[in-house]
Amino acid sequence: MQKEVPNNYRENPLRWYKEKLRGMTADEVALRCSLEKEADCVFVTIMGCRYSVRIPDFVFKKLTEDKPDFLAAQGVQVLLLHFLTESNYAPGTGKFISFREYPSGELYYKAFEGRCLKRLAFSYGTKIQAFCADCEALGATKISGGDAAYEIEFMPGLFIRMIIWGPDEEFPPSAQLLFSDNFPVSLSSEGVAGLGDILISALKSINRNKPQT
Repeated sequence: MQKEVPNNYRENPLRWYKEKLRGMTADEVALRCSLEKEADCVFVTIMGCRYSVRIPDFVFKKLTEDKPDFLAAQGVQVLLLHFLTESNYAPGTGKFISFREYPSGELYYKAFEGRCLKRLAFSYGTKIQAFCADCEALGATKISGGDAAYEIEFMPGLFIRMIIWGPDEEFPPSAQLLFSDNFPVSLSSEGVAGLGDILISALKSINRNKPQT
């Protein structure tokens, strides 16, 4: 008889992933995810902010002073746990894919479009200079594309490209997110569907949370 999948993955993914991590060791996670390790901790950088994460109890510490604490958000914790428990490191080839090209991406595309692409376009499509300033404050690198485009390393070895087009006489603002082609071996399409939402929230808060000098 097939074993039933626990219901609390849908009800409480944070708890579900924490339980999954409790069966792992720091050595195992570091090797599988290609992370630096010291004693029972692995080190992960999220959008330029470095953390130590103790395995298996998921006690984390922020190590970068001049960045917001991204792991204060439960959604980022879930995504990191997803990465630590299910990722298998593979280097990217330099190619990028859209969410539609992601395995099972079509299944979650409507959610991704609404939470990520439309929100990015609505937030920055008529504020290109603000988009550039926030991307640069977050540590993203300017690239060619659209009316403005930036690339950022979201997690170790996983890169996202953010592209914005402003409105014209025929079309409203639009946006695109592209993912380095090693994303599918690290995060599922379901996890990535909410990733853009996390990224946009970080962009919109980065200058507000930046320490004043």
